[in-house]
Amino acid sequence: MKRSGVISEPGNQNLSVYKDRIAEMKSLAAAYAQDLPINARQPSRHASNDHRAVILTGSTGALGSNVLHLLMNDPRVHQIWCFNRPNKIHSSERQRQIMRANGLTADFPQTVSFLETDLSQPYFGLSRATYTELLKNCTHIIHNAWEVHFLRPLSYYESHIYGVRRLIDFCSASTMGTSLFFASSVGSLLSWNQRDKGDCPEEIVHDWNVAGLSGYAEAKFVSEQMLAEAAVVSNINIGICRIGQAGGPTRPQGRWNVKEWFPSILTSSAHLGAIPKTLGSLDMVDWLPVDTLAQIVIE
Repeated sequence: MKRSGVISEPGNQNLSVYKDRIAEMKSLAAAYAQDLPINARQPSRHASNDHRAVILTGSTGALGSNVLHLLMNDPRVHQIWCFNRPNKIHSSERQRQIMRANGLTADFPQTVSFLETDLSQPYFGLSRATYTELLKNCTHIIHNAWEVHFLRPLSYYESHIYGVRRLIDFCSASTMGTSLFFASSVGSLLSWNQRDKGDCPEEIVHDWNVAGLSGYAEAKFVSEQMLAEAAVVSNINIGICRIGQAGGPTRPQGRWNVKEWFPSILTSSAHLGAIPKTLGSLDMVDWLPVDTLAQIVIE
């Protein structure tokens, strides 16, 4: 589906595409939010606020690795399960390489487990025994795994949306009343200012017109809608953080991922011997160091 670059007042030639885009988003949200689990029981209370067991998805990414570093050094956290998709190199070794390259803790205690998973599969692709162990012990989920590709359509991210639904089902069935923290994106409300609405509120927005014009942003918006519904219907403690541009860390060792847009521009400019005259809407430097962002997530 070709997506229009105009949202505030779509012209006649773009109106059908504009309507199809909204309809597709609503259809996906309705499909994955239907039959949300209803849980009337009182979940077991955490033994202590200082006794936390955390599932972290996407731990090998820039933000994920910094969050993992902080979790391992947090005395309140006694167990960490890192969820990552299978790769030629096992996630534990990939994690170690990334941590060392960025000056982070690379010696993993026995309390850290690396599980290769697929959130869209039953039991996250894990054995029934492992899944049951997680259900009994996990207190918090930090869902940070999400592929970033701004040219993919919304349909490409359907498995990611399904993964959010699987996490909702897990939290509802969990013994400890697992809370779910979702790393969303400012892209989910990227068109807010184009509609002259003023400052974006720190709450769920139900205006389907405000999502950014990319499958990535639309999928984040759809997931936010589903999580908001789960907080009410399934009685799950939900947290959502809309993240903007995360840059390199503040510490001396570490780097900004060279595959991200700004480092890529620098590399290309050095090769071409020229720099862009303007970056359009990206001209404003409004970046947050990735280690500072990780600290915010932990807090």
